[in-house]
Amino acid sequence: MTAVEERLLSVLYVAMKGRAFWCLLDIVPIKNEKGEVVLFLASHKDITNDRDPTHRLGRLNRDYIMRV
Repeated sequence: MTAVEERLLSVLYVAMKGRAFWCLLDIVPIKNEKGEVVLFLASHKDITNDRDPTHRLGRLNRDYIMRV
């Protein structure tokens, strides 16, 4: 990674047992007092349920049923 700005990516990972899951990957450059990038901080969050339309449809259906 050569850029010095934050990157936000969606990445599809596949576990060793074959389960696929989506992660939101946030990469932030960390700078020293001279303004030089000395390392990158990466954090990730499983967003599979947010990206899976069948899961989202099921959640919307449950919400609708609970309101009726």
